[in-house]
Amino acid sequence: MKTIILIFTLVIISSITSAQTNTLTIHVHRISLKAALQGLATALHCDAIISEKINGSLTMSHHNIEPMLLLNVIASKYGIKWEQQGKLLTFMTQQEWAEQKQREEQEKTIANNSATLHLVMLTLRYAKATQLINLLHSTKTNLLSKRGSIEADSRTNTIMVYDTKANIHLIKKAIKALDQPVKQILIETHLVSIDHDHEKAVGLSFSNQTTNTTLDIPLTINKWSLSQPIAATLSLLEKQGHADILSSPRLFTADQETASIETGEEVPYQESSENGGTTVAFKKAVLGLKITPHILPGGRISLNVHINHDRPANRLIKEVPMITTRQITTNVILNNRETIVLGGIYERDVELNVSGIIGMSHVPLLGRLLSKNTTKQHKRELLIFVTPMIMNNNDI
Repeated sequence: MKTIILIFTLVIISSITSAQTNTLTIHVHRISLKAALQGLATALHCDAIISEKINGSLTMSHHNIEPMLLLNVIASKYGIKWEQQGKLLTFMTQQEWAEQKQREEQEKTIANNSATLHLVMLTLRYAKATQLINLLHSTKTNLLSKRGSIEADSRTNTIMVYDTKANIHLIKKAIKALDQPVKQILIETHLVSIDHDHEKAVGLSFSNQTTNTTLDIPLTINKWSLSQPIAATLSLLEKQGHADILSSPRLFTADQETASIETGEEVPYQESSENGGTTVAFKKAVLGLKITPHILPGGRISLNVHINHDRPANRLIKEVPMITTRQITTNVILNNRETIVLGGIYERDVELNVSGIIGMSHVPLLGRLLSKNTTKQHKRELLIFVTPMIMNNNDI
């Protein structure tokens, strides 16, 4: 009679507390384990199937505990396995659970061994069949049955699957999810060499930098490309001789794929060959740009930028020409269609001017008195304007 009262109390408490706060408060002593599981199933508004091999009693006290959490606590403590299918809870011992899973695996194997195999041809639109097949072949994905096979035809970009209907259905779903177009990015760049004294004319003000610096202060412009005032100013400075627009390449690449461009020359030199003769080799002296974009959530873009400006140094070491190298390597994050400006690569030129009376500059002593030598230094900075733009399918 005591047990019946405790069961009744547990069920009443479960009904009241779960309806109001979704928690239970129970205090039971040596109640039947089967009865406790039945009471929890009732609290969860479920029917229960309880194995006959589940025995024992339960002594437990909990205050304001969620029914599902309490169920997991009891199952873990007493070695009970359970599963839910809709409104039905099934409870069994660990041994029964293992035996059931073994039977299910055997039945699945028998079904697969007796099932008819079918051949389907799946032509991909965007992904490469030879790359995608490696993922589908992986044992971790487990999409193929033991009797199934899968092959790729690179010429037609087609995947051939030979398997049961169930596994073919899984592979079709996987291919549909993976065969998607990779987002394309247009990267508009402007490489400009500008007089240091005229940088403010285009609204640029950089911090003090040294050679081989990594990153300058960015200027962001919310336009498709460079805004008209800046573009017009650069054009005007170029006409006045204060700036040179070295290059304006437009690079088109896919997300996380590197785009690169370089312009310059290859310096030839002679080197000794293994048979004692000489061969002509080349060293690059180029202005190069490599950009790897990565589209981030929210439409932002991460850019890994590497810029090198190499020039011949007009010196030889062991008959090999020296190359003067200046580089910028950085990673920046900006919004779609914003422009980042990188600087830090400087060039200095010294210009010597001699003025005086024509024909008198070569006269000893008198020529020195009647002529004037002036030295003028030019300091220029290489500025790189980079504007990434995520392209829509209609834009491609």
